Amino acid sequence: MFKARALIILGFILLLSLPLAAVQGAGHSLAEAKGSITVSDYMAFSDRVTFDIQGAVSPGAGKTLEGWLVASESGDRVSAGVMTAGPRGNIRHSWNSPGGENLFEQGYDTVIITVEPSPDTNAAPSDEVAYSYTIPGHTLTVARHLVSHGPPPDNDPEAPGLLTLLQDELSAALALARTAKNADTLESMKTSVQQIVDMIEGDEGILRHETEVHTEALRERSNDPVVLANLDLVHAYETNAETWTLEALDHAKVILEETRLDIAKIFINIVIGNLEAARNGAMGGKGGIKQAYQAAQKIATFSVPAYALPTPPAPPPPPDTGDTPFSTLAQATLLIALATLGLGALLYWKRPSAADGA
Repeated sequence: MFKARALIILGFILLLSLPLAAVQGAGHSLAEAKGSITVSDYMAFSDRVTFDIQGAVSPGAGKTLEGWLVASESGDRVSAGVMTAGPRGNIRHSWNSPGGENLFEQGYDTVIITVEPSPDTNAAPSDEVAYSYTIPGHTLTVARHLVSHGPPPDNDPEAPGLLTLLQDELSAALALARTAKNADTLESMKTSVQQIVDMIEGDEGILRHETEVHTEALRERSNDPVVLANLDLVHAYETNAETWTLEALDHAKVILEETRLDIAKIFINIVIGNLEAARNGAMGGKGGIKQAYQAAQKIATFSVPAYALPTPPAPPPPPDTGDTPFSTLAQATLLIALATLGLGALLYWKRPSAADGA
């Protein structure tokens, strides 16, 4: 009877340990990594690249991951540094161009992540590529025209991108509006306000450039959901900015017709508020040109789909649990537990009864 009870208890213990066995048998798949690599401003325009990856795994003992920016056309490349995955497989790594170069203007259209020895004495990337992505040329062109240099017909590499130009123009208009606010005479205020009006509605003015942003964004016909989402943001933020710019223009024209300085100063405060919103966005998540610029940078996002790193030679990979509800270890535990319970129950059932002993 003692043996029967002991076997039954052992069987229950094995069953209780089954979830733990299942968890221990489930390895972290090398093909789960995903995320993005984006360009942003640090000390200069578009001079920083940030790797934001989830689900990555270490390539093994004595090895490390290294990011690279590559220009397909020229073959130029630059290391973006060694990266380490955290305990949960997350990589958050930024690299800043040492000279503040605009990365869009360097022709970098490809990102690769290689597996390198650690320590690594070779300055070139290894042939062991864990991940590679190239931005389509037409997508990169639209991003450049919006944030880096102007679009055709000028296509001047020295000219700023449309959204960069608009930030500068709105900043200049704001400076004039603040000068107007501090004016001692109505005539002095109107001089500054007239300059604002000319900046907004001139042939090469703010309104024209805001329209060109919309036109340029429509050139892109990508099916990439990341690209489309950011194009939608560019359009939405540009529309907000255009609305605020028109409101600033309307109130500026009211000032030009005003005969009292104190009333004109009320309207100049409204003009300042409209121009600030057009440039920097407003409360409630309504973006302006600044936010459109940031979204335009993300049009050229290097997307990280699932990828698999080369399997380290040691230790051996964990059992594959992707196609079955339990790992091999869990299945063995279940069989042993059921067998133990069955044997214990059988012994318990066949034990001598009190009547037999009498």
